[in-house]
Amino acid sequence: MRYLLILMSFLCSAAPASAGVYDVFSVIGRAERFDSGEWHLLSRREKVSDEDLIRIGENSALNLLEASSEKVYSFGQAQEARVGELVRSTRKSVLSKFFAYFRKALMRGDTDRASDDATVIYRDTGCDAAVAAALADGSYSSPRPVSLALVDADTEAEFGDEVELGRDFFFRVRNDGPEPLFVNVLAVDADGSMEPCMTVDRGFTMSHLLVPGGATVDLDEFRFTICQPRGEQRFVLLAGDEPFDLRNVLRMVAGGAVPDAKAGVGVGIFRKTITIR
Repeated sequence: MRYLLILMSFLCSAAPASAGVYDVFSVIGRAERFDSGEWHLLSRREKVSDEDLIRIGENSALNLLEASSEKVYSFGQAQEARVGELVRSTRKSVLSKFFAYFRKALMRGDTDRASDDATVIYRDTGCDAAVAAALADGSYSSPRPVSLALVDADTEAEFGDEVELGRDFFFRVRNDGPEPLFVNVLAVDADGSMEPCMTVDRGFTMSHLLVPGGATVDLDEFRFTICQPRGEQRFVLLAGDEPFDLRNVLRMVAGGAVPDAKAGVGVGIFRKTITIR
């Protein structure tokens, strides 16, 4: 009996650990899995495992949730890699403290619909105050290396400082830091009024606006047209390591209820001005 128990113990310890299983939280651009001799597009709510062979397209991103460890992983462009290899190579997960919230939002089934009137399920609003402080302070120096470009929707070439009226475009966001960041862009009119450029999902996860560390992502889900009036048009890219509500941010700025810029999480900010001809 003692020998049998020892043998059973050895077999248990020698058994390989079960492969990690992940839910596809969001796909920005193009991500594929190799199955049955062919590449198939990945979509939200699919499951993948450590052994799955995937590839992530240029200027694209794939975000995964792992229930067993309550972690969220974000990956940029990758050429034919196993999911487990990508997970092991990443420096850190995203927002493990929000995992239950993200998981609930993912499985609700209605978080794909964009809505400016969304009701927040659950969220730590500390990031809103930090974003408002960074936005309101003209001398704020961004601690995060992020940048923004406007990309011609027809040629996929980046616009220069001057853009012709009527051109269609989307935003290209570059995150040169190590941490994945949630982003959004404000359009600033000549009178100083500001409007968010991109809507968020009903669950307010901002999963479709999560840019991996060291990655460039094309947010071509959102297309815009260069419109009147001619002259200068300003844009502000805002980036945080937590989801944030730009409606709440703008209310704080408009009402003057902005905390010290050093409060809360570090916010990435990048300002870009173009001239419309």
